Amino acid sequence: MKNIGVVKISAGEYELSIEDNVYLLEEGDMKIMLAKVLEAYAGKPKPMAGSARHLKRKDFFKRLVTANDAGIQSILRAADHEDMLILLKINEGNDVFRGKFFLNMSSTQQKVFREDLTFKYKETPPQSRIDPAIRRLSQVCTRLEDEGLLAFGR
Repeated sequence: MKNIGVVKISAGEYELSIEDNVYLLEEGDMKIMLAKVLEAYAGKPKPMAGSARHLKRKDFFKRLVTANDAGIQSILRAADHEDMLILLKINEGNDVFRGKFFLNMSSTQQKVFREDLTFKYKETPPQSRIDPAIRRLSQVCTRLEDEGLLAFGR
């Protein structure tokens, strides 16, 4: 049996974990998922539009862009450097997202990240490295939010 869990992380937001994968869901998405699970269990499966993994990441990235600057700086201090490189690499086409992080780095830190992105990650990392990195970053963000060091706008 797979290790499955659900935790309410804030008003209207839930964290669904299945094995090593963590998905952030808003209350509406949680209700839709529950309905689809019940439909499938009852023998009435319907195809879902898009993958849950994609939706989770998209929501996580949107949420990070709304984070306060002090919170972004806390993430940069608390998160593993390699996880941050992966996060920045998979968002390389999103200038707003990358700008949010680079504007909260010192010039030295910016230089290190830019050089590491250029030389370590010429190609997109494999999925087997992306999923755990996003999971760890999500956990870091949850911890920092609980500690009052990270806040999100709407």
